[in-house]
Amino acid sequence: MKKIIKMKRFFLIGKIFMVVVFMTAVSQSCTNLDEEVFSEITPENYFQTEEQFISALGNAYTQLYGYAMGDIHDMRELSSDEMVTPTRGADWDDGGHLRRLHQHSWNNEDPTLNGSWNFCFGGISTANRLIATFQDLVDKGSVSPELAGGYIAELKVLRAFFYLTLLDTFGKVPIVTGFADAPALPASNTKLEVYSFIETEITSNVSQLTQDVGGAAYGRANYWVAQTILAKLYLNAEAYAGSDQWAKAKNYL
Repeated sequence: MKKIIKMKRFFLIGKIFMVVVFMTAVSQSCTNLDEEVFSEITPENYFQTEEQFISALGNAYTQLYGYAMGDIHDMRELSSDEMVTPTRGADWDDGGHLRRLHQHSWNNEDPTLNGSWNFCFGGISTANRLIATFQDLVDKGSVSPELAGGYIAELKVLRAFFYLTLLDTFGKVPIVTGFADAPALPASNTKLEVYSFIETEITSNVSQLTQDVGGAAYGRANYWVAQTILAKLYLNAEAYAGSDQWAKAKNYL
């Protein structure tokens, strides 16, 4: 009988102990919600190496996937004598907008027109975001100007490429270089202003670009890409800026 009473007391003490431990854990968890996170990635602790900067640059280049087989491609090719999309029954008619491009009778509701605009400004917006991120790190002293400067220059040249595409396709377009403070409905700039912006962006940043063409530089806006953008800009300078620049085009080619 005594053994039974002792065992009951033992189990009772054990239950009380478990309740106290549980209440202690609960009371602590309710008053101290701080946690030590080991996997959090922020701009301040991530952008420390060249590899990390390059991985972020990928977002800016992803937009280019639509350059060869997207709306901007159709807009520029179908409206010229370089390509035509024949209709086979109901296939490839797409509401007639491809035919309207060929006949130069498009309107502001055609998806190819709007898609071309969004293609260019999507690339510009991503470049602006990354430029702002990198520059903010430099301003805060988190990253050295020497480390970030080349990537900022590369993004500005890539942005100039998107602006050349806009200038060639639409003419007057808004010049937007900010990100967080970008206006919702920016006013359009003249063709000459856009032309001058592209020229200045390239000539101001080309010296910071690598002349390497392989390895990590492959497919990126390097020195030679910048030269090519300038050559294309000068080849059509008369339409963009009102005066020919054949000598400059030849020089950069």
